[in-house]
This record gives sequence, C-alpha cells and structure tokens, in this order.
Amino acid sequence: MTDKEAQHMRWENDYLKTRCAQLEGDVGDISSQLDRVTQQLERTAARWVTGAANPLGGGR
Repeated sequence: MTDKEAQHMRWENDYLKTRCAQLEGDVGDISSQLDRVTQQLERTAARWVTGAANPLGGGR
C-alpha cells in the first residue's frame, strides 16, 4: 500500500465515522418524532373510543 492509498483510507475512515455519527443522531431524532406521533395517535384514539365531543363538530 502506498502512502497515498493509506492517506486516502484514513480520510475515508474519518469521513465514514463522521457520517455514522450524523446518521445515529438522525435515528435518535426520528425515534423521538415517532414517540410523539404515537402518543398523539393514542390520545386521539382514546378520545374517539370514549366518545369525547369534537370541538370542531359543535359538540353533542
């Protein structure tokens, strides 16, 4: 392996480590968003099941 090849491999390794860290952060963000949407859906479903009045529907 030449010095140029080794240098390129070090650069590529550093790049991939940085990209991996970015993607891990993205996964964390998406997971948090999924948790929020799941909670909203559960609350909406609970209101629907219990027959809560729709504030936009003029009440019951």
